[in-house]
Amino acid sequence: MHVDLEEGEVLLLEDQALIAIYVEELLEQEGCGPIVTVTSCADALAWLVDHHPRLAVIETRVQDGDSTEIAEILTQRRIPFIVHTSRTKEAGDTDPDVPQVVRLWLSKPCPPEDFLDAIRACRTAVA
Repeated sequence: MHVDLEEGEVLLLEDQALIAIYVEELLEQEGCGPIVTVTSCADALAWLVDHHPRLAVIETRVQDGDSTEIAEILTQRRIPFIVHTSRTKEAGDTDPDVPQVVRLWLSKPCPPEDFLDAIRACRTAVA
């Protein structure tokens, strides 16, 4: 099944304002939206109670801690997501628990075209 990112919300978990603006612009350039930007894991968890985004972009560590729980929820729901982080990638970081989920790792800073390619990969994800 094709994931149509124009029809669903996009969750952005990022606590650095300038980076959030940059990512929002890239998502909008690819026609993704509406974009819901949150700056903490607590806000992301609260939002996910009532929402099922079509795509997520998450930082691994934000102001209130590690976003592992957010990644686990996205994986369980088979929501494709991009990890956009300054943290060094470790073994297993790109291996999703559910094969149908796209989980892409982009290190900050990354070229805009790499980010756009990751969004496009999520567009063709199997949900």
